[in-house]
Amino acid sequence: MSTPKQRCIGAGRVAFARRLTFKAGDAVELRAKSGKPRGRYFPEIVTMLRQLAADRFVVDGELGVEIDGHLVFDASQMRLHPAASRIRRLATETRRG
Repeated sequence: MSTPKQRCIGAGRVAFARRLTFKAGDAVELRAKSGKPRGRYFPEIVTMLRQLAADRFVVDGELGVEIDGHLVFDASQMRLHPAASRIRRLATETRRG
């Protein structure tokens, strides 16, 4: 079983949004399977990944948003919105702990 942090960065397989993550130094990119950038929609994930000790890595996995102990597909889909203010609000509302 994966830890909450592992679930957050996609180490567990859940039927949510597939994401490719790249880290090189302080640069972190979160991308959709299509290659489209998705980091702006999950700023707290990018921040957490930036703080990891590893200087370089690539992760190919699933990203889900956890609310009240459950991974919620609709919560991750709601993040894919053009308004930066809505993304910030949803990131705060769905932030763990």
